[in-house]
Amino acid sequence: MRPRLLFCDIMGKRWKISPRKESDMIPLKEIQRVFENDQFATSNGMEIMEADINYSKCRMVIREEHKNARGAVMGGAIYTLADFAFAVAANPEHPETVTLDSSISFMNSTRGNVLYATARCEKDGRRTCCFNIEITDDTSTLVAAVRSTGMRVGTKPVEIDYNE
Repeated sequence: MRPRLLFCDIMGKRWKISPRKESDMIPLKEIQRVFENDQFATSNGMEIMEADINYSKCRMVIREEHKNARGAVMGGAIYTLADFAFAVAANPEHPETVTLDSSISFMNSTRGNVLYATARCEKDGRRTCCFNIEITDDTSTLVAAVRSTGMRVGTKPVEIDYNE
């Protein structure tokens, strides 16, 4: 019996995403290329460090324009990083997953110079998904916790069953 294979299309290329072997994973450079057109994230200095289906780690070096009148990092900048990490984690397998709902809890002020957002999938359904995103800084301080629910509005992955 041959296993079921799952494919997705990204930027005109078809990638095998299941069963998962390192050689079948979507290359990081390909995911980075897909998101280089995200003008808001790019202009705010956000970078993709790691990415896989339902997982991502992104970073943002804190700049003066990210700070509010008190000199602290603006909550909107922190949320933008979380939303970007969600998009990177949610979209490789399900293109055009959009945020349906999101909540953020600010835990601590940033003590470092770099923020990291790590997104992990908690529920991966046909129409919706749910991710937890943890925002930390380069001193390992937990800055914020985000929960985002996404809705699948784009192309569905193509399943090929060789057993039929």
